[in-house]
Amino acid sequence: MCNLNDPQVARAMKSMRSSQIGRIRTHASDIFGPGFKSKWFRTKFDRGSIPKLQDLLGAHMTTKGKEYTAIPPILFPEDSVGKKSEIFLNPVLFKVSTFLDWASTTQHTDAA
Repeated sequence: MCNLNDPQVARAMKSMRSSQIGRIRTHASDIFGPGFKSKWFRTKFDRGSIPKLQDLLGAHMTTKGKEYTAIPPILFPEDSVGKKSEIFLNPVLFKVSTFLDWASTTQHTDAA
């Protein structure tokens, strides 16, 4: 059994999470499609300046500044944004999940 309070386990989990996020950033244009540039997903890139990304996050300007919807549009298929029965059915999410499963399997195989 894995002790999640063990500092070594916590470091390993943090490292794995960082690796997976790095892989998603590296392959973002493959995951999200040709209209998305890989540079948009670099760590220090100003994603707030890209309307396409802000739309996926549900960002909109108000008198108080930029605000976000409670449930971002990226969680829904394009033709069903806001339809709660279709939440998490965006094909992009399946690509991310598949990619992470594949990357995780590859990493495990490489380490063996």
